Parts: sequence; structure tokens; C-alpha cells
Amino acid sequence: MMRPLFAVCMLSTALALTACGKSGEPAPAEGTPAANATKGPAPAPVQRAKLVNGAGQPTSQPTSQPTGKMPPGHPPMGNAAPASGMPAGHPPMGNTPAPGAAPAAGAGGAVAGTITLASGLENNIKPGSVLFVIVRRDAGDGNRGMLVAATKHQVTAKSFPFNFLVTSANVMMQGTQLTGAVRLEARIDQDGDAISKQPGDIVGELKSVVQVGVKDATFALDKTL
Repeated sequence: MMRPLFAVCMLSTALALTACGKSGEPAPAEGTPAANATKGPAPAPVQRAKLVNGAGQPTSQPTSQPTGKMPPGHPPMGNAAPASGMPAGHPPMGNTPAPGAAPAAGAGGAVAGTITLASGLENNIKPGSVLFVIVRRDAGDGNRGMLVAATKHQVTAKSFPFNFLVTSANVMMQGTQLTGAVRLEARIDQDGDAISKQPGDIVGELKSVVQVGVKDATFALDKTL
């Protein structure tokens, strides 16, 4: 009866010692194959990329940026400004007009001449009076067309004869061209207001049609309102 019980105790003791022996085994030495196997594969070393120029020398600038010198005929890179000299026949760049292009709207010639004052009207010119020189389109059959350009001048009786010049800088509406057949007129206005007319204002006009570019148009202020 005692032998079977003793055998059971001995077997239990042997199993316990075996388990303790496994857990108590010393750790493998650092650097041995066994130690490396327990840690897993070592991470790959991290290396910082180095930039080199065309000669193979280290540089701090990226080599992917365009260089200042490009092969002949190569288009400009990035935001590089175009070269000042362009190939023959190349269209103009930016806002540069092409040679021989038509002038922009609002361009045109000029009209010049002399305005005289009829005798006996000198006393009608009051202090502060203003002379308006007006250029209108010719509507045909002696009719005046729309107002194209005008100038304004403060005058006295001693201002006459008065030499006038009306250019494209004096057009009344932006984009209008001072060109073609026109009619000329003038008015000495007492209050300086181009819109209002009142008794005593002196007026006159050139009876014939002239072309823009005329330099010797002459007419007289010879009537009063």
C-alpha cells in the first residue's frame, strides 16, 4: 500500500523540478546567436540622403531646380522672365504692341488754328469768362454731329487772336478717336459752365468741314446770344 503512494510522490516531484529548471535557465550571452534569435532582426541603419551637384561634390541646394543656363531654343523654366531678345517672327510678349500694329482706341490726330474776335465785342468779355473750343463730327449736308473733343481756356479781350490746339487727349469719351471729317466751333461763356448758355455769350464757327490734322483752321467769334 505504501509503495504506490511513494511512487506517485516521486513522479510529482520530478515534474516540478523539470518545470523549475526550464524557467531558471540562465539568459544567453549578449551577441550570441541564441540572444540574437530572441531579439528578432536588427533594424536597418537610417542614412540621410546627400545632395551632390553635377561634379559630384556635396551641395545644400536641390539639383532638381532649373539652372540659369539652358540649351539654345529651350523655353523658359518656372517663373523665369523671357529673354529680351526673341527669335525672328516670334509674337510679342506681354503687353508690348507688335511693330506696325493699329493704334489703341482713343488715339488720333489733332486740330490746330486761330480764333479771332469780331470788332465791337471786346466789351462783352467779362472777368472770369471761359472760351470753349469744340470739335464735332461732320454729319453731312452742313449738319453738326456728336461732340468729339473740347478744350477750356480762361480768356480776356486781350487773349485774341487766340491760337488753339485740340488733340486726342481732349476727347470727351474714353475710346473715342479724333479722326476724320470734323466741324469746329467756339463759345465765350460768362459763367464757365459748358452746359448752360445765357444772353451775352459770344459764339462762332468754321463754316467749312476740315479733316483732323489741319493746322491752320481759322474762324471768328462774331455773334452774341
